[in-house]
Amino acid sequence: MSKPMQIKIGAPATGSDFFPRDNIVNDLLNALRIEHVLFLAPRRTGKTSVVLHLQSIAPARCVFIN
Repeated sequence: MSKPMQIKIGAPATGSDFFPRDNIVNDLLNALRIEHVLFLAPRRTGKTSVVLHLQSIAPARCVFIN
């Protein structure tokens, strides 16, 4: 039986805690092939988690500045 996903408040979700957002990740990767991207959204919506995931799968295309 698999371990249920733990919800973390305050820290970015990484590794097995990251909930995949395939559409957003694919859209960002496609956009990054053409131009720089500024990824804006309301607070607490998972922006940092998505960017950290992008860094892990495409480190040459993604720079995280906090």
